[in-house]
Amino acid sequence: MLKLIHLKLDYLYLLTEMFCSYSKLYLFDINHNPDSEFDSDYLLIHRMEDKVLHLGIVKAQGKEKGLCHCNSFITTYVAERDYDILYRDLSHSYEITKIVREDKITKQAEVIYQSEQASLREKSGIEKMLYAVGIEPEEKLVRYIMKLNVKFGEYHTLDMLSDTEQLMKKCRDKRDEVLVKDFISLWRKCTDGI
Repeated sequence: MLKLIHLKLDYLYLLTEMFCSYSKLYLFDINHNPDSEFDSDYLLIHRMEDKVLHLGIVKAQGKEKGLCHCNSFITTYVAERDYDILYRDLSHSYEITKIVREDKITKQAEVIYQSEQASLREKSGIEKMLYAVGIEPEEKLVRYIMKLNVKFGEYHTLDMLSDTEQLMKKCRDKRDEVLVKDFISLWRKCTDGI
């Protein structure tokens, strides 16, 4: 029992590691495997060199359709024989490319995880969007647009980027305001004369 408690608590700090862009996250749908005794609807897995992080997720009941909550966290060691026992027989798995968190009260969204492949696709899409209207996709500009996408949890089109008033209304705090004001300044410089 003590070992199980340590597996849950000793590695809580690794949760942030799970949501880094270089991490590969896999979601196992436990509902497709009725024989599983794991008390969750989904299991989120991040395999590291010597450890596997497991995050149990349950669907919210009642009015909150589409919402999920974490109900367990455990770490197993790759060197142990049954390190994969929680997901070994689960056949339905999906690789996660993006996780967006939405504030229940304000309904504002923020990207808390985006895979490296998804980031590269998004960067390429932004560059193509800018080229299409004759804007040179400078690295700094593309980086700022990507920061806006992450901060506000949505892909910003040219119309959205040009609407500085609406961008400012999205700001929740001083950090958001600084990011948006810096972007607006850069956007005006890059689009001057277009």
